[in-house]
Amino acid sequence: MRYIVEEPDEIPTTHSGLALVGLLLENTQLASRLNALEVPERS
Repeated sequence: MRYIVEEPDEIPTTHSGLALVGLLLENTQLASRLNALEVPERS
């Protein structure tokens, strides 16, 4: 699935931005891939 991100004439509201981020996280499974990463201990 490909997405085309263009600059719209309208100004997106916070709600539409959150909906877009949620949709992208769900469709790209980015959240599971990030959760699978091992992060080294920070000192």
